[in-house]
Parts: sequence; structure tokens; C-alpha cells
Amino acid sequence: MASHAPIHPDRHLVWVRGPHMCANGVLLAEGRLLTSRQALFTYPDAENTYPEAVGTDGSSVVSAACLPSQCLLMNQTVEFSIVSIPSGFCKSAGLQPVQLAHGESGGPLQPVCKDDEVAIVTNTGAGAASGCTVVGRLVVDNVTETELCLHALDAWAQAQVGSPVFRHGKIVAIVVALPLAGSGKEGLRALRMEAIVDRLSKRLQLEDAFDSAPEVRYNSDGQPSVRVPASASATVAGTDICIVTPLGTLDQVRKALLLRSSLFVF
Repeated sequence: MASHAPIHPDRHLVWVRGPHMCANGVLLAEGRLLTSRQALFTYPDAENTYPEAVGTDGSSVVSAACLPSQCLLMNQTVEFSIVSIPSGFCKSAGLQPVQLAHGESGGPLQPVCKDDEVAIVTNTGAGAASGCTVVGRLVVDNVTETELCLHALDAWAQAQVGSPVFRHGKIVAIVVALPLAGSGKEGLRALRMEAIVDRLSKRLQLEDAFDSAPEVRYNSDGQPSVRVPASASATVAGTDICIVTPLGTLDQVRKALLLRSSLFVF
């Protein structure tokens, strides 16, 4: 495995199938999916977007519809989207939330500097049934207030919109723009987690983003009041409904060949 990647990177990552493109997404909390705004940038998009991952049995694909009426946080300037997903999907796929450098409280994150080495984790292929997870090394070329500019050290390194970037096993960025055609692997842009957390903090959205809001809050006169997220607009029935599809014979053969072809494929 490439240095700086988490021990089980495939447990944080999902395929994101939307009406406009297929992308990657990362589990920010048990019921929250983080991806690039390019992949999911309107409420109707979110209603028609499906996260997808290999099931815990290794022989099936699990998918489910996003739940934007429960939570949908988007930002046009800082290009990210966070949407609620069924907890049943996460459990069926054995998914685990990523870890930030210094937790989820909005405190300062461990900075990434120019020339630092990081790891990128990417789901490749058309989907979980036929794709694989690849880990590669990148080098940071430049650091701006909101983004990292990177290039690949490993020939097998790949990227999709929404691919997470890790350092010391903790997420530091997500890919928001791929290199221009003909430029090789130069010019990869990734949105820094500091920028995401800063924007969420300014808008008082951290608790919704990390699905960690208390069930009860107290108003100014000391009376308890049930807390309803601002992003919730309706009660959604069947929030844990998932579609489980067994892998076909060709998919299983293809995955077996991929597993044998590289130490960096999971």
C-alpha cells in the first residue's frame, strides 16, 4: 500500500452514480457522504444519485438512494457537497468514516505543505461490480487557501472527481478537478479539508455535516426543545432500504485478475 494511506482505504470510499457523471465519494460520518460539487450540485441531482460499494460478503454490490431531505449541504465557492445516505447502506458495505487530522470539532487541522507526499485512493472502473480501488502516491506542488495542486509519483496513480487524498492515514483533501487532457498527471486540484471545515463552521453546519447533533437542545428560557436539522424538510420512509445485487461470474473473474495484477489494488 502507498505510504500515508489508511490501513483499509476501500472501507471509506464509494462509487457515486449521478445523473451527470460517475464519481467517487468518501464517508464523512456514518450517514454522510462527501463528494465534489461537480458530481452533485442540485437537490434533484441528489435525489437521483446512488452511492455504490462492494458488500461485506465480497460477492455482492450494495447501492441505495441518497436522502437530501434529511441533509444536503452544498457550497458553490468551496466546491463540495455533503448528503445524507442510509445507515443500512453503510452497514451492508462495511463502510467506516474517514478521520480528520485533528478531529471533527472545527479545530485546526494538520497543515499540508509544498513538497509533502500524500496518498490518493480512487475507485476506478464503471462501478463496484467491475471496478477496483487503487492507491497511489502524490506530491504537493502548491498550497492555496482552499486547494492543493498535486502530481503523481506512481505510474499507476489514478484520480476521479471526489477521490480522497490522505496524509498519515487521515483525509486532507478531495479531488475537485482532473488534469487537462494531454497534460499527463500534472495539474490535479484537490479541495483542502481545512476549507470545508472552515465553511461549515462559519455556517453552523458542522453538526449536520458529521451527523453528530444532539437529539435535544435547550432554548433561552431553559425549556427542552426537540432539535430538527435545518436541512430536514420531510420524513423519509424506508431510509435503510438498500439494493443488494450478487456479482456475476465475469465480475468475479475480473476482480480476481485485478487482485493478482497489483499490490495496490484492493
